[in-house]
Amino acid sequence: MDNDKLIVRDDINFLEYPNWTVAERDGVKELIIKKENGIYKISTTADSLPNRFDKAVLYFLLSGLESDSSEITTTRYKLAKSIFYKTDKVGKIHYNRIMLSLKRWTSIFIEFNGIFYEGNNYTQRYFHIIDDVVLNEKTRELYIKFNQQYIRQLRESNFCKLIDFYEYRKLTKPVTARLFEILTKTFKDRDIWQIHIIKLAEKLTLEKRQDCNTYYPSDVVIKIETATKEIYKETDLKVKLEYDNNTHICTFIKLQDSQEEKHEESHSINIEEDNFKALIAILPTEHQDKKTILEAMSNAFRKHGFDYVKRNIQYSNKHCRNNYRAYLNKALKEDWGLAFKEDEDVKQKQREEVLKEIEEQVRRRTEVEQARQKEQEIMDRIVKYIDDLSSEEREALRHEATIRAEPQTRKMSDQFYVQLAILQKMQEISAERLKLNLY
Repeated sequence: MDNDKLIVRDDINFLEYPNWTVAERDGVKELIIKKENGIYKISTTADSLPNRFDKAVLYFLLSGLESDSSEITTTRYKLAKSIFYKTDKVGKIHYNRIMLSLKRWTSIFIEFNGIFYEGNNYTQRYFHIIDDVVLNEKTRELYIKFNQQYIRQLRESNFCKLIDFYEYRKLTKPVTARLFEILTKTFKDRDIWQIHIIKLAEKLTLEKRQDCNTYYPSDVVIKIETATKEIYKETDLKVKLEYDNNTHICTFIKLQDSQEEKHEESHSINIEEDNFKALIAILPTEHQDKKTILEAMSNAFRKHGFDYVKRNIQYSNKHCRNNYRAYLNKALKEDWGLAFKEDEDVKQKQREEVLKEIEEQVRRRTEVEQARQKEQEIMDRIVKYIDDLSSEEREALRHEATIRAEPQTRKMSDQFYVQLAILQKMQEISAERLKLNLY
C-alpha cells in the first residue's frame, strides 16, 4: 500500500496557517497568529483543537471523496486500518479515537481576518470543516458530510498543493508534519528558502519556554534538524538544512535528483518498459523522439507513476498552442493534468450513470414482461383446469367464490367466479393438492 499514492489537494492558505495544533498535550482550544495585515484564529468547542493524528484522519477522508461530492460513507475499521497502519489488530480504543477526531473536526471554527490569499488580493474568510457525522450502529457505516464552502475552496483554488496521504501519515512527530506542510507550500515556486529561526518557530506554532515565555534557538534548531531528516527519509521532498549559528538564519535547499545526498543507482530512460512506451505513444508524433521531453517524462514517471504522467501529457496535448516541450515540463512539475483528469472522471461517471439507468430500465421492463408471462401461464393453467372440471365441481367453486366476492362483482360470469375461487384456493392449499405446479 505504501507504494501507492493517495493524493489530497490542499489549499496553500491551510498549509501556511495550520488548521491543527502541534501541541503534544490536549486541551488547547484556541490558536491565534497575528500578521501585519490581519489575524488568523482557530477555535473549538470540543475538548481540544485537532492535532497531527487528526490531520491525518482529515487527509484520508478527503482523499476518498468523489470529485463532485462533499459526502463520504466509510467505516471506523477502514479509517483505523489506514491511520493505525502499524497495528496488527484494531479495536474499540482505535474506533473511539477516530470518533474523537471527527468530533474535533466538526467543532472548529477558522477565521482568516484579512489574510486569506486569493492570488491578487487578501480577503476575510471563515470556515468550518465537517458539518455532519453519523455512525449507524447497526450497519457500522460512518457517514461524513464536509462543509461545502471548504470543499469548494480546495477544489477551485488556484493556489494549492498535492499531498500524498501515505507520505504524510509516516510523519509521526507533530513538528515534522507541520514543517512538511510549510516546506510543501514554500517550495511551490522556489528551490531555496531562508528564514530566521525564531520566525520559523512562530510559523511552526511551537510552544515557548515556560520559564521565560520565549524561544531558545538552540532548542528550536534541534527540533528542526530532526524534522528535516525525517522529511528527507519518509517523503519525496528532499530538502537540506543549513543553519548559521551567528545570524540564526535557517536555509532550506530543495535538492534536485543529481544533488540528493544518498547514493542511488542511475535511473536512465528505459523506453523498453511497456508502460513508458505507452506514454510515448500518447505524445504528438513530432515529439516522440525528443530526448529532453523523454527525460522529463522519465523523471516524473519514476517519481509519480504512470497515471500522473499520462494525465499531464493528455492535458498538454489538448491545451498547448506552442512550445510543447516547455508546456509539458511545467505541466509535469505542477500536475496541471489533475483537474483535467477530474473533469474526465466526472464525464465518465455521468456516462456510467446513463448506462446504469438504461440497464435499470431494461431490467424493469424484463421483470414486467416475465411477470406478465408468469401470470398468463397461471391463467392458462387455470383455464385448462376449469375445462377438466365436472359441472358439479365447477358449481361448487362458483358458489364458494360468490360467497367471498364483493357485492359489486357478483354480476360477473360463472367462468369468472370459478377462476376467482381457484386463485383464492391457491393461497390456501398446496400445488400438489391442485395437481398443478403453480409455485
